[in-house]
Amino acid sequence: MEQMAVAKFWGLMLLAVFVSGCATVANTPDMRVENDPLYDGKSPVTFENVFTADEGVDYTVLGDAELGKGELDKALFAYLKALDGAADKATVYFKIGSIHRTRGNSELAEKAFNKVLESKPNDTAALQTLGLIHLKARNYTTARQYFDSAIKSDKKRFVGMEKNDVIPAASNEEILQIKSDISRLKKDLRETLEYRSELYGQVNSLGNSNGNLTRFDSKIAALNIELATLLEDFTEDHPDAVLVKSQLTQLEAKRDQLQSQPQSVEQQEKSAKIKQQLAQSNDKAKQAGTQLRAKQEALSKAEAVTMQKAAVEPYDQSSPVWAYNGLGILADLNGDYEVAIELYQKASHIRLKSAQINNNLGYSYYLANNWTFAEKYFRRALNYNPNYERTWRNLGLLYTRTGRYEDALMTLNRVMEKSAAYNSMGYLCMLQGKHDEADQFFDKAIELTPSYYELAYENKDRNKLLRSRSIAKESKENDEQVIR
Repeated sequence: MEQMAVAKFWGLMLLAVFVSGCATVANTPDMRVENDPLYDGKSPVTFENVFTADEGVDYTVLGDAELGKGELDKALFAYLKALDGAADKATVYFKIGSIHRTRGNSELAEKAFNKVLESKPNDTAALQTLGLIHLKARNYTTARQYFDSAIKSDKKRFVGMEKNDVIPAASNEEILQIKSDISRLKKDLRETLEYRSELYGQVNSLGNSNGNLTRFDSKIAALNIELATLLEDFTEDHPDAVLVKSQLTQLEAKRDQLQSQPQSVEQQEKSAKIKQQLAQSNDKAKQAGTQLRAKQEALSKAEAVTMQKAAVEPYDQSSPVWAYNGLGILADLNGDYEVAIELYQKASHIRLKSAQINNNLGYSYYLANNWTFAEKYFRRALNYNPNYERTWRNLGLLYTRTGRYEDALMTLNRVMEKSAAYNSMGYLCMLQGKHDEADQFFDKAIELTPSYYELAYENKDRNKLLRSRSIAKESKENDEQVIR
C-alpha cells in the first residue's frame, strides 16, 4: 500500500510542478520556517540563504521545482514559506502532508492533511490519505470513518449524471464487438506463433544433416504452442510467459550453433527469404499482442462504466481507490470476506491493473478457503507486477495449504532463502495440524542452515507441544465416546 501511495504522490507532485510553473503570484513571507510546527528539515539556515536571494520569488513554484529534483527538505521549506501568501493554502498543505508521509512522519502528515480539511472539509484525497495513515497505525475505527467520508464525498460528483448521460455507457453490442475482437486477436496471435515455428523448421531443413536439429525443432514448436496458450490469458510480462520465452531463446541459440553446415547459393537465397518472412511474422505477433492488450483494457473499462451506470453507489476511474481497498482490508480483519471481496472488486474496476488490489482480492478468497479463485487473483497480480513479493509469499502459502509442496517451495524460494521457505511451510502445516509434515520441513530448514536458523528449532519444539496436546485431546474424546 505504501509503495503505491508514494508512486501516486510523485505523480501528483510532478503534475503540480507543471501546473504551478505558470503561477505569477509572488510571495515574500516573513515567517521563520524552522519554528513552524510542520517543519522537520535539517538545515533551515542554509535553505533561508538559498531561497531569499530573489525578493520576488514564488515559493510554491520553487518548492515544486525542488520536489521535481527529489530535494524533499528544500521543497518542504519552500512550501512552508509559501503559506504566508498562498491563495490556495489547502493545496500547499496537501503537498506538505505528502512529503511528511513519504518520509514516514505520520504525525506531521496528519496535521498537514487536517489543515487541508479546515478549508476543504470534503477534500476526497485528504480524507482518503488520512484513512491510510490511521489504517497503518491500526486505528481501525478512525480509518473507517475517513474512508467512508472520502467515498461519500466522491459520490457527490455523480449527482444527476445518470439522468444527463454525462458518463457514456457502452451498449451491449459494443461490448460484444470488443469481445469478438479479443477472440479474433487471440486466434491471430496463436496462428502467427505456430507459423513462426514452422518457418524456423524450414530454415533448419535447408542443409540439415544433423538429426539433433529435428529434436530442437520439436521442442521449439511445443514451446511456441505453450506460449500462444499463455498469451491468451496473460500479457508477455507474466512470469510463465517470460520463462517460456527464455527457454525458446536458449533452444534457438543451441540449434543455430548446430546448424553450421555450409549452404549452396540456392539454399542461402531460400534461407534469406524464409528469415524475411520470419521477421514479418515476429512483427505481426508483436502487433497482435499490443492490440490484444488494448482491447482487453477497453473491455474492462466498458464493463466498469456499464456497471457504474446501473450501480446504486456509482464510481469511476477518478474515485478514491485506496479508500475502497482500505475498507476491504478492514472487512477482512473482521472476517467479512464477502464484503471485502465486493470492495476489492470495486477497487479493481477503478485501478484496472493493480497488483496490490488483485493480491488483496486473492487473499480474501484464500481466507474464505476458495483456493481456485485465490490462485486466480494471485496469478493476475503477478501478471501485473512479476516482482510483487507479497503475492509470491501468499501463493507459496496457498500451495502449502493445498499440499502442493514442490510448487510451494519453488514459489517461496523466489522471495526468500530455501531454509526460510521450509520453515514457513512447516509453520503453516503445524497450524493445520499436519505435525509430521511440519517436522519434516523444520528439519530441512535446520539441515540447510544449522548455524543460525534458531526459529526452526523453536517451531519444532512448538510443533511437538501442539502434537502432544492434539493426541491428548483426541484420546479424551475417544474415552468420552466409550463412556457414552
